[in-house]
Amino acid sequence: MTWGEDWIAENVVTDMALVGRRDGRNFGHGRQLSYAGPQALKDMFGGGHYGTIKAHCDRWQEFVKWCRSEQGPGINDARQIGREMLAD
Repeated sequence: MTWGEDWIAENVVTDMALVGRRDGRNFGHGRQLSYAGPQALKDMFGGGHYGTIKAHCDRWQEFVKWCRSEQGPGINDARQIGREMLAD
């Protein structure tokens, strides 16, 4: 493999946040949507960006509440979230 090639690992574990396969439910970050979002944010911003993680986690929890509400789409898997769902 050279520096120019793309490399994708299927079961990369970073700080124990990944609990399954990346193509699994909630992209491998857990069964519950409310848990998976913060875990994905910690994977992405885990290097000392506490304020960023906290702000996005708060927004994520509000999004999860909407998903579970009667007005929301009733989803429980992040793989089901798409632009067309958010546009409605």
